[in-house]
Amino acid sequence: MVLERSQGEWPDLDQWRILLPDWFVAACVEDAEVRDCVVDRWSLRAWIYWFKPELRQWRWWSAAPDGDHLEVTILVLQRPYLRGALEWLLTVAGR
Repeated sequence: MVLERSQGEWPDLDQWRILLPDWFVAACVEDAEVRDCVVDRWSLRAWIYWFKPELRQWRWWSAAPDGDHLEVTILVLQRPYLRGALEWLLTVAGR
């Protein structure tokens, strides 16, 4: 869903709430609940922001099952690179 929107206008928060799977949106915390920089859940607004193509220093390359795991390969464009938004997506998807 996100990769399909990587070209052209980036949807706003309300559009993303409709586009993304309910299970992912439900796993995210509301912005009002974020009280400090140490959180165990990402807000949807922050996740969407850091997933913007122009902010990511990596690109999705592939994913394949490996037994009971998923092996994900990304192309790193520049180091250091922030990968927290990707890690949150994979964490929530693996629940």
